[in-house]
Amino acid sequence: MNSYLMAMKHITTVFILLVLINNTAYAQKSRGAFEVKPFMRIDWYPEFKYRINPVTDNSVKIRGESYGISALYKYTFKNIHTSFGMGYYRNSFNNIDQKFSNSLFPNSNNRIIDYVPPGPIAPSITYATDKYWYHSISVIIGAQKSFDLKRDWQFSAGISLSNYFTFSQSYHIRDFKYKPHKVRYFGLSSSLEFGFIKKMKKFSAGPILFLPVYDAWKQDDNFPKNENHLESNSATRDKLFNGIGIGFSVKFPISRK
Repeated sequence: MNSYLMAMKHITTVFILLVLINNTAYAQKSRGAFEVKPFMRIDWYPEFKYRINPVTDNSVKIRGESYGISALYKYTFKNIHTSFGMGYYRNSFNNIDQKFSNSLFPNSNNRIIDYVPPGPIAPSITYATDKYWYHSISVIIGAQKSFDLKRDWQFSAGISLSNYFTFSQSYHIRDFKYKPHKVRYFGLSSSLEFGFIKKMKKFSAGPILFLPVYDAWKQDDNFPKNENHLESNSATRDKLFNGIGIGFSVKFPISRK
């Protein structure tokens, strides 16, 4: 899986180069625009198992309700848009369903975490988090095709690729939050985007539908390590589809002198 993640990162790099080459080639003929795009999305993550003792397996399903905002610079040439920019994204894992193979343990809505309270003596208590998220900076590139409709409306369809770099994390544990600040690469995402955009005099705006295609993310060493499924920053998980998002696009044209 690490090799696939690396391949996706190389594809992203090549795509960035192609975008820059295209923008340079058509710089005198293309039209520039600045786009702001707030959005939210829901993801259903694949089930996984881990073991914290010799007799009990934990089976975990998670749903995440995330949100973010991006700022993009777009080149348009003959209704083909290429874009690149940055944004903020809160990758959320906030609905946890955990089941135990041992019937002596009831199902729970949390996940065990390797949290040690500050102080000279660590109590022999097992902590768990019922929701957690990663505050991330995203680097985004994309390509779209737009189709003119009636009354200054456009339909657009395209694809975007995002790489995420987390700079802060939050884990809700009982009545407090554990907030480390680890800076590291988090993962990537590719999505199909469909929008209905209304063109106005000074800007254009409209709703956007996101359909996540492929997501991959680095695992978190704040969770227990085990011989069956190692949690570490060198391993990854991924998913195909199993998500949906909505957003709103506002574009401001940049005139050329």
